[in-house]
This record gives sequence, C-alpha cells and structure tokens, in this order.
Amino acid sequence: MYLRPTLAALPLLASPLLASGPHAGVEALNRRFAEAMVKADATALLDCYTEDGQLIFFKGQTFKGRTELKGFLAGFFTPNKVKSMTIASREWKALGAGYLLDQGTYEMVSVGADGKEEKGAGRYLQILRRGKD
Repeated sequence: MYLRPTLAALPLLASPLLASGPHAGVEALNRRFAEAMVKADATALLDCYTEDGQLIFFKGQTFKGRTELKGFLAGFFTPNKVKSMTIASREWKALGAGYLLDQGTYEMVSVGADGKEEKGAGRYLQILRRGKD
C-alpha cells in the first residue's frame, strides 16, 4: 500500500502497489480517487485513507486522521457535485526507504449549490510511503 500525504487538493491514501511497478500503482490510485469524487462516494474516499491519513486542502485546511477526514468528506458533497475529474501524474522520484514523490496535475468540473458549473485545475505534490500490501 502507499500512503499519500498531499498538497493542493489530493489526500493521504492507501493503495496496493501493482506488480507492474510504482508508476502503475500511482495511476491506479489516482483513477480510484477521481472515480469516487465523481460518484460523490464519501465512503469510498474514506476507505482510501489510512488510519493516520492526512489531507492538506485548499488554503491550508488540514484534516488529520479518519475521524476528521470523515467529517470533512461527509459535508463536502452536500453543496458540491463533481461532474468530472482527471488526475495526471507527470513525474515520479524514488526518495529511498519506501518513499515515492509524485507530482502532477488535476482538472475538475463541479457544480455548486447555486447550480453554476465551475472548472478548476491545479498541480499537486504527494509523498507516498510504502506500506503493507
């Protein structure tokens, strides 16, 4: 599994490392996260987090541990509907001792409580730590 503390809108997640290598594991993890966002499946998102998972969200909001993450995710989809989301890893770098740095971009189209569609895009940085598969 990889644990994933992140900056800029992506969470600390856990995912099995695929046999084909860490890059495939990161891509699979990103797809899993994006699919759960589009489905507004807070439970599936929470299931991605480890017990000590962390999310550093926009403007520095930080959520630590499953209890805080559950509270945040429960309220996230009430005013928001994510219509589409793509996450693209652009660069990976092994940091040694089971750590991997992943940098990439994301694009998201959402609809707020006012019914207006909003397009957003940004960059992310995540440090993944190898855990038990």
